[in-house]
Amino acid sequence: MDSNPELTALQNSINHFKIKGEIKLFFDQDKRKKTRFILTKEDISISPPLNYSQMNMYLLGIWHSKKHKL
Repeated sequence: MDSNPELTALQNSINHFKIKGEIKLFFDQDKRKKTRFILTKEDISISPPLNYSQMNMYLLGIWHSKKHKL
């Protein structure tokens, strides 16, 4: 079980939206910045480092494009 509830929520989102990939934490040298996440597929990053709300919007965009077959 992940200790980060935001990471768990994002992973649940990609499972619900049937997005093939994995959410990982992005580590930055600057500790003042909030936690950021990246979407990876086969260990290749397919998203920029985004905070929780930005990643939610990114996943919703992927889901909408899949839903409308864009």
